[in-house]
Amino acid sequence: MGWDGPAKVERLVRPEEVIEHATSLLGSDMKENDPTIVRLAAAGEDEAEVIDSSLRTLSAKELSSDDFEVRKWRYVLLEQVLETLPVDPVAGLIALTEFWEQFDFPVDCPHVVQGRGNDLTAQQYFTAPFLDQMARKHANWLERERRLLMKQ
Repeated sequence: MGWDGPAKVERLVRPEEVIEHATSLLGSDMKENDPTIVRLAAAGEDEAEVIDSSLRTLSAKELSSDDFEVRKWRYVLLEQVLETLPVDPVAGLIALTEFWEQFDFPVDCPHVVQGRGNDLTAQQYFTAPFLDQMARKHANWLERERRLLMKQ
């Protein structure tokens, strides 16, 4: 999921990171080196097709669903957004809106967008107190999401 990028998010891992991880797996306690991991570890950073096909092969062996993997990335990426959230109400609320737009505003989205299912005016929406309220709501959402992800 990090290779393709979850939802509308661009690629999140670089070829060298994938190759480095595969190389580290070769020295681990694996009873037998998986040929796909060997192929991945031997790939060059400019061999995106080899990396892509190897990751797809390895991903197919996993029991996890794409939806679950997107949720994990969504969690991590939202943590990063909140850590760097602008204090300016306009910039902060735009940053949150842009984040959730990448995920098509899922039903569990804690974000409120002005005029989307509400009648908030710009004077009500783009305020420091409303940004603070949204930041708290997102932090609470992250805590609930972390618990849900840990159960699976």
